[in-house]
Amino acid sequence: MSRFKFSKEHLKEVRFPLGGIGAGNVSVDGAGRFVDWEIGNRPNKLTRNAYSHIAVKAERDGALLGARALNGPLQPTFIGDECDIAHNGYGSGPARHTLAGVPHFTDVVMEAKFPVAKWNFDGKFPGKVSMKAFSPFEPINDYDSSLPMGMFEVEFENTDDLPIDYTVAFSIANPFPEKPINSAKKHDGLTSFMCSTGGYEKELHKAGEICVTTDCEDTSVQEFWFHGDWFDTVSVFWSDFKACGHIKPRSYPDDQRKTDEAGTLCAHVKCAAHSTVKVKFVLSWYFPIFEKYWGAKREGQTVNDTWKNWYATQFDGSLAVADYTFKNWNRLQTATDLFVDTVFNSTMPEEMIDAAVSTLAVLKSPTCIRLTDGSFYGWEGCNGNHGSCEGSCQHVWNYQYALPFLFPKLERSMRELDFKYNFRQDGGMSFRVQLPVGTPPNTFRSCADGQFGAVIKAYREWKICGDDGWLSSMWPYVKKAIEYAWSETNGDMWDHDKTGVLHGRQHHTLDMELFGPNSWLTGFYLAALDAGARMADAMGDSEFAEMCREIFEKGKKWVDENLWNGEYFFHKIDVYDKSILAVYDENPKDTMPKDAVKVYWNDELGQIKYQVGEGLSIDAMVGQWHADMCGLGDIFDPQKVETSLKSLMKYNFADPIGDWFNPCRMFSLQDESGLVICTYPEGRQKPRIPVPYGEETMHGFEYAAASHMILRGMTDDGLKCIKSVRDRYDGHRRNPFNELECGSNYARSMAAWSFVNVWLGLEYDMTKRYVKFNPIKADTSSIWSLSTGWGGFAQSKNKTVFSVHGGDFRLKTLELSDIGAVTATLDGEEVRFTQEGYVLRFEAELCIKAGQSLVLTLK
Repeated sequence: MSRFKFSKEHLKEVRFPLGGIGAGNVSVDGAGRFVDWEIGNRPNKLTRNAYSHIAVKAERDGALLGARALNGPLQPTFIGDECDIAHNGYGSGPARHTLAGVPHFTDVVMEAKFPVAKWNFDGKFPGKVSMKAFSPFEPINDYDSSLPMGMFEVEFENTDDLPIDYTVAFSIANPFPEKPINSAKKHDGLTSFMCSTGGYEKELHKAGEICVTTDCEDTSVQEFWFHGDWFDTVSVFWSDFKACGHIKPRSYPDDQRKTDEAGTLCAHVKCAAHSTVKVKFVLSWYFPIFEKYWGAKREGQTVNDTWKNWYATQFDGSLAVADYTFKNWNRLQTATDLFVDTVFNSTMPEEMIDAAVSTLAVLKSPTCIRLTDGSFYGWEGCNGNHGSCEGSCQHVWNYQYALPFLFPKLERSMRELDFKYNFRQDGGMSFRVQLPVGTPPNTFRSCADGQFGAVIKAYREWKICGDDGWLSSMWPYVKKAIEYAWSETNGDMWDHDKTGVLHGRQHHTLDMELFGPNSWLTGFYLAALDAGARMADAMGDSEFAEMCREIFEKGKKWVDENLWNGEYFFHKIDVYDKSILAVYDENPKDTMPKDAVKVYWNDELGQIKYQVGEGLSIDAMVGQWHADMCGLGDIFDPQKVETSLKSLMKYNFADPIGDWFNPCRMFSLQDESGLVICTYPEGRQKPRIPVPYGEETMHGFEYAAASHMILRGMTDDGLKCIKSVRDRYDGHRRNPFNELECGSNYARSMAAWSFVNVWLGLEYDMTKRYVKFNPIKADTSSIWSLSTGWGGFAQSKNKTVFSVHGGDFRLKTLELSDIGAVTATLDGEEVRFTQEGYVLRFEAELCIKAGQSLVLTLK
């Protein structure tokens, strides 16, 4: 079966997210059940919101033909949840909220191509039933991609010789314990059922709404399920639903309402013999006030700081969201389907498509937040009911290449927050943005990969948007961030002598510090120097540009001569030399705690702890990967980069992983395979306590390395690494839409979007309106997304087609690989240009609009 179809046991772990960027999500599992209601401004894993579900029934001439919950079979285990809850936990069987005891379908096949999923149900029911669910997702269009809602289409195919009356019942529960309000409303041809609260007047961050809406003409509503004891509530609901015709209305006075009050919106349709009919629903939510629920409260605050969600500045409630969705349904669906078609019809290998697109689910998760002004903020990932590791962590978000290309405005907002609010007077940066914005930066030391990654990303964002004015606003901060490496106030003494090599204490993404020169973190420094020189040129700062280039060349030469062991670049340190640590404790300019010896020296072992040393790190070449991805030059010798990547595959790829020792977190295990963070080939000394996480496999690192391999011609090896990750996320072992690291929905995995650019050989400089495509395969088609537009690119022997599907795209120079003399047309009209080899320079700048294609045909 395809990687994008799931059935039987491979449905067990599937959780498909519906929602918007920074707007929260509700997931639908592989069997069609609603799970993980993460709509209240924080993670909320393993939740069901009581008996929320969809059910269907069929009737003819006042006789019931069938009624079932729109679910497939529940997957084992059937013992009960792993918790100690009397009569409703382990040993009590499956939770009743699964509705596994209600008639449902006997089989289901799910096809999931993010952001669209479809469930085909099979069982004892008259006709065929399927459900399609999605939330809008269109590159560049961050507005529609950030809506707090999910869209549903339930389709019936009547295979009988007589007409059938079908009903779809969409039930939701009211999660608010204080003054729950269930209400129905007809408006503008729509019918809505809403669950909200009449309480929390003084605690607005707890208030919210959940709403289900349909545009079906014939509807009925039961605002409240029956109040009873034991199992009466569900029993009476099912009786009410199975009765032919409209569902029975019911209400209760305010003083009789309780927690988890459920209600149902029914849509009724007639389906002729041997025909099909669809019913549309929108599930929308509105939790306008975000509370900073972590960290210390400010003095005088009864609750932590609060602010308004971005979507709450655009809509005044869940009804308004539903109204907008139905008014724009066709456009939203067309754009989303076009994205799916363009990606999944690509000639990229299936495992590349799977990784690149499935990891975009992070953007729909509570990992991501949009602040009041629309700025983007991210956790590293999600724990069960709170974010994992706050602050748009520089060194984690370094790896992801989805946001800068798919939603570049949001990525630029990350740079703006970072340089404005994470910046210290001496140029040092905190690597975690504190909320609410304006809160002073964290006082912990700067991290080398994060600080220099911020510089590299500023360069990338400038080249993507092509706006010199934007760079000008960032340049004073970027320049000072580079200078911090040499600053006397830098207590970590990164590079006081301007050698181009980081010799000092270097905090990094593996949560500790390296001491001494290494290609991993010096690679970030060299790429930042290269980027800094180029940005300085654009800003007219020739003196700083010359300085950066001089330091860069010295550093590049030193690394080449001193950190190469014949197989790979390494970390140069004598782990037996305690004096390496003592210098930091004796440094009067270091404002951090004097703890280097205390934290890193172990008397029993007589060694410095947590170092890479002679090991082969998966990130030894990551600085060069960033340089390649961002259009910079070689920061290491190209031949040595290739040899190092081959060594990485030789020594770090574990198959099966179960034969390898791993005392850390297990993101691969037993018969699975993966690329290990750090290994010590025979003859290389391994510190007794090496770098943390060194025995793990972490997906974002694996994707970055695989991407780099493919860039450097090691396509088969790169694909092997990608496949090893995605094979772990097969729906049976793990959720294909939730790659793990420090929690769920981990941001680093979005490194996988780099595969799209790598496959196309995409290079760009929008300051010059220049784009280059150099695909890996001669006959290629795929998606592209850059600057203000997105679309498809297809190249064959005789024709190249550059199509814009959304936004628009300005182009002055186009470079292609291996083409002869061509003619060019835009939307059927001839375009004039000059051609020099593979480079086409258009006489007038082209503005290619959505729906238009630039076609190059071989003469």
